[in-house]
This record gives sequence, structure tokens and C-alpha cells, in this order.
Amino acid sequence: MEALVKALGPIGMVRYLEEYDNGGTGDYTIENYEQPEWSIDDILK
Repeated sequence: MEALVKALGPIGMVRYLEEYDNGGTGDYTIENYEQPEWSIDDILK
């Protein structure tokens, strides 16, 4: 905690811990490969 406060400040530490606590429920690798492969043209449409 001390290292986080020193590196991020108190507010940054709280934001980091909130993000860390809320995350971790999925599998990045599986989710990454499930994403559709869109071209730039598809995105711009």
C-alpha cells in the first residue's frame, strides 16, 4: 500500500485498487480472440 501511495498518490491508489478489485473475472486471451476482426473501413462505417 505504501508503494502504491508513493507511486500513484492516494487517489491514484484508490482508483487502482477499485480497478484491480473489479477486474479479473474474465479470460483476456479467450475474450481477445472472440472479438470480431474489423477493418478500418468497417469501423468508419
